[in-house]
Amino acid sequence: TVQDWGHGADGQALWGKEFPDCGRKAQSPINIQTQQVKYDPTLGPIELEGYEDPEIKWFTLANNGHTGGKCSNNNPCI
Repeated sequence: TVQDWGHGADGQALWGKEFPDCGRKAQSPINIQTQQVKYDPTLGPIELEGYEDPEIKWFTLANNGHTGGKCSNNNPCI
């Protein structure tokens, strides 16, 4: 089931009431239904690649008001 939230009448001003951790600046609710989460022991840890590259000199941070991201000149992105 998808949790209903948005930017209008049910927007940011109300997020903190329903989702206390999302009541701060630049926050968005993510509805992880923990009772439905299943552990998969075959999955390994998350691996970030390319961040140890000494050629990465700077990062660009982006926030379009709905999502955010971090990218370098050499293309590894989150």
